[in-house]
Amino acid sequence: MTKNEFTKLTEQLFLAYSDRKPTPEMISMYYNELMDIDFKTAALAVKELIETSEYFPTIAAIRKTCARIARPELSQTASEVSKLIQDAIRKFGYPRALEACEYIKQRNPLAYKVVKDIGFINICKSSPEFVYPRIDRLYREEQKALSNAQQLSPDVKFKLETLKNEIQQNALMLESN
Repeated sequence: MTKNEFTKLTEQLFLAYSDRKPTPEMISMYYNELMDIDFKTAALAVKELIETSEYFPTIAAIRKTCARIARPELSQTASEVSKLIQDAIRKFGYPRALEACEYIKQRNPLAYKVVKDIGFINICKSSPEFVYPRIDRLYREEQKALSNAQQLSPDVKFKLETLKNEIQQNALMLESN
């Protein structure tokens, strides 16, 4: 988002939360932490937060709301995902597993990842009492991981990836010694 777009958002926020007085440091910090977000997504998030939050939103609250808006599967419940999978089983059955998986993937890429991990045919052949709690658990875990990843700024993602690579290289060096 551009500086001008960001200014529009902060004007809305400070109008809505008139008890909060902006400081140059605060404005700078919010801009640096939010500038990678698409303006339309950020504008929707700010509007939603103004309508639902009594308190001035934190950077984390804005990023979390933006992540949910940008990735609708973050809002879908595990029971809705189970219904989607059951719908795919009814429509395609396991003889047409590839079509069923494509059907799921088009509607919810995160659900598709869970189905792929478990295996569509395994889901079809398993007892619902056994497999659906597993789907629910895995879906919630994937949602949390994606939500956390979506909330991070590119700068933080890069630093975490660099740190992860350094740790892996150090571990490999220790193993070889």
